[in-house]
Amino acid sequence: HTAEGLPLIGLPALRLSRSSRVMKRTMDLVLSITGLILLSPLFLAVAVWIKLDSRGQVFFRQLRMGSGDQTFEIFKFRTMLADADKRKGEYAALNKHVDGDSRMFKIPKDPRVTRGGKILRRFSVDELPQLINVVRGEMSLVGPRPLILEEDLHVVDWRRQRLNLKPGITG
Repeated sequence: HTAEGLPLIGLPALRLSRSSRVMKRTMDLVLSITGLILLSPLFLAVAVWIKLDSRGQVFFRQLRMGSGDQTFEIFKFRTMLADADKRKGEYAALNKHVDGDSRMFKIPKDPRVTRGGKILRRFSVDELPQLINVVRGEMSLVGPRPLILEEDLHVVDWRRQRLNLKPGITG
């Protein structure tokens, strides 16, 4: 467009058409179901490894914020000790954001991570069970990462528009 000879660029609304949404969902289903089938031997091997490495569940489940302010339970392979969330306070002083953004909690070389968990995280194998979330319709293969509820509380104003999109395994 132009306004008094000045060129302007307009951006369309950030919404997918109905046909694009159907195509994206179809691709999500086909690719994630195929991935779950092909990766099932790996899933079994990782499950056995986790059980042998430490006590607790094979899957880590956590509430995350999904599209439209709806929460859902995300699935990951457990890479930390079973009581890692309860022990978070013990390690607060190790948080690399302790002097900066206190909303973030990241510990370099986190002592709560299991031996096997280090390897699973290095190769992002712990993220593969999110294919289950994709099949369930809670996530997509591509979209913004789903926030944990504590981090979501700090997303305000126009930044909440990211929640109009279905969260994804990859950004």
